[in-house]
Amino acid sequence: MDAFSPPQLPGLVLRRPLGESADPPWLARADDCSWVVVRRAARPPDLPQHLALVPIYGAVTDKAGNSWVISAYTSGSGLDRRLERVGLVAAAQVVAWGAVLIEALAALHECGLVHGDVQPSRVLLGHRDTVLLDATCATEGGPREAAADLRALVEVLASAGGDRADGPLAAAVTASREGELTARELALTWGRAKRDLVGAPKGGRRERSLRLLAAAGAALGLLAGAAVLGTQLAQVPEQTAALSPPAQVPSSPAATVADAPEVTSLPPVELDWATILAGLDTQRGRAFAAADATLLAAVDVPGSQAHARDLALVEALSAGQVKARGWVTSISSVVPGTVSGDRVELTVVDTLAAYDLLDATGQVVEHQPARAEATWSIALVETPGGWRISSTAKQ
Repeated sequence: MDAFSPPQLPGLVLRRPLGESADPPWLARADDCSWVVVRRAARPPDLPQHLALVPIYGAVTDKAGNSWVISAYTSGSGLDRRLERVGLVAAAQVVAWGAVLIEALAALHECGLVHGDVQPSRVLLGHRDTVLLDATCATEGGPREAAADLRALVEVLASAGGDRADGPLAAAVTASREGELTARELALTWGRAKRDLVGAPKGGRRERSLRLLAAAGAALGLLAGAAVLGTQLAQVPEQTAALSPPAQVPSSPAATVADAPEVTSLPPVELDWATILAGLDTQRGRAFAAADATLLAAVDVPGSQAHARDLALVEALSAGQVKARGWVTSISSVVPGTVSGDRVELTVVDTLAAYDLLDATGQVVEHQPARAEATWSIALVETPGGWRISSTAKQ
């Protein structure tokens, strides 16, 4: 088969190759109208759940018996393209990316996996410079390969920042190059550099958490409280992902699909948007109740505005050791607007009940009054795992 001729894969329509290598990954359209990326590989690696790792959905086999790994569509571009367009990146941004990406590598290494191909094109940038690592090439490996991953990432970060001679970024790069550190140890080094450059938020942990949570109550009309879901959580089945066993996956260029083609065809299905939103609301409640950011994968589009906001809320809950009691939203109406392929814009009207913020002992530390009826613009994107929230804005 010609490398640039679309293979025939069940449930997928391949649109175009992503790159000019001999065997490139492909942008594909799934039967459910969602965008995915497929690449030829033996089997998908069994990646850990981490917000900075591009999700893998599974694999399919073509008529010739070749296996193709299916991974999430990423709407951003690679760091390589960013550097080509605008040049060097500010030191504060580089250390922020570094802290996140090193944590992602740590999650890989603790599962006995190594990346093996850390390069700028594998670092994918999303909304407001959020970052993801394409680890679809991950394989089993040991300490030597893990150390090579870290060295490669440090060089990618150093080149993005211009390999500065002084300052917190230079100190982090130097410490990373000179010491034989594990990923977790490096994450601490880059975390300190981030604090030195970006600075800690003003106020104590609880004060920061209360401000975030109070702002969320005013800004997001579809947030379920972490403490009010006791009976609801038991009624919602846990989501499971059917992935093939881990195995060797050959390296290939990262898939960046910022210019996905427009699609105007719509699935001939009348969807109950209120029920879909209620389900997402409950899944978000799971993440808040457990203070577990990985659970947001069942709620938001990775790297989106909604994901960044929810992630900040989960981090605030964890840092401030607070939870919400009585945080209940009621949806009055949902009106679908523009629908384009796998994306729908909804106009939602809802109310938010009064709620309390409790500390670890159950004492009320702040009371928030009820919010009157409000109207929101909410964008949902359909993924192979279901509908996910991309953005929210008050009208």
